[in-house]
Amino acid sequence: MQSLPPGGVVIYEESLDRSLNLAQVREDVFTYPVPFDKITAAICPKSSLRKLVRNMVYVGVVAQLLAIDLDVVESSLRQQFSKKQKVFDMNFERPRRASTMPRRNLTKRDPFFIERMNKTEGKIIIEGNAACGMGAVFAGVTVIAWYPIYSLHFGG
Repeated sequence: MQSLPPGGVVIYEESLDRSLNLAQVREDVFTYPVPFDKITAAICPKSSLRKLVRNMVYVGVVAQLLAIDLDVVESSLRQQFSKKQKVFDMNFERPRRASTMPRRNLTKRDPFFIERMNKTEGKIIIEGNAACGMGAVFAGVTVIAWYPIYSLHFGG
């Protein structure tokens, strides 16, 4: 927490606040004590899964604090677990339920939020190797090779 710049945000397990008093350590940062352990226990009766579920609880809390639409979280999870409906259901249920906690229990004090933008509309987004390959084809290159694993031959 000492390396965080002034105006930064710390989201942490609420039970740590009792022993460390983190809100008083730095008055120039925004602190959000969240009862991750309690939330996780309430929505995950199986103690052996709680470490995994806790991450998704964190996603829900952060999504709410940053004003991230849960549709975006849902879409990302659907893509990640497209062939595993049961896993998707379990993973999306956690952040959905956890996202209600900040609305009821935390007062947002920091200025940070995520705004949906369309800066990439109409643009092609590809990774570097594909861009190099396409550039070579459009430039008329017939042979290109680079170390260690790519060797392509185009045309005659």
